[in-house]
Amino acid sequence: MSELYGRQGIGCNVSSCTYFEDNQCTLHSIQVGYNNNVSSGLAQEETLCLSYKRRDVFKEDRAEHIERFGLHN
Repeated sequence: MSELYGRQGIGCNVSSCTYFEDNQCTLHSIQVGYNNNVSSGLAQEETLCLSYKRRDVFKEDRAEHIERFGLHN
């Protein structure tokens, strides 16, 4: 395994992921795996981010409404 030098980032455009922020992945590292069901030779079809975690949109929307409208439990 190679050693990383300097400041590096993981570009990302999957806004439905918990770790997505400003077109970047907020994790220090990710795990990439392969999609068993595809053998097209295209990276976007054959590879998967195994670190992906679906963003809890309902929870975020609820928190935003609580803050914006002063609602409480």
